[in-house]
Amino acid sequence: AAGALLFPDWRMYPFFNYMHIYDFISHGLTVAFGICLLVTRKVEPKWKDFWMPLVFGLIGFICLPVVNQKLETNFWFLTIPTKNSPLEMIFNLTGEIWYRIGYFLFVLFIVVVWQMIICIGQRKRKEVR
Repeated sequence: AAGALLFPDWRMYPFFNYMHIYDFISHGLTVAFGICLLVTRKVEPKWKDFWMPLVFGLIGFICLPVVNQKLETNFWFLTIPTKNSPLEMIFNLTGEIWYRIGYFLFVLFIVVVWQMIICIGQRKRKEVR
């Protein structure tokens, strides 16, 4: 959701269009909800739970290309990367054949970095108490 907000690909529509408004609100609320869960400590990610986003990503990266092909869609930008985004850079580096693997490794790297930031924040919060 944060990636969709940082690198939107809705340029084919006018700015104050239903798609723009809907996509920014839905992705924004998704990000806000996750941040609220972290701030209120309803969710405290732990390294032992790292397998969950890994499995979720694997299922998505395996199943969604089939769905994209059947429905002629581009969910998660697995078929064609968004222009002027990190996905385009991955596509240019890996080529069409290895794009999904490069994309998955990139997402995995982002999840690891995000997990490290959260763990450092949790440790600092405990030190302050």
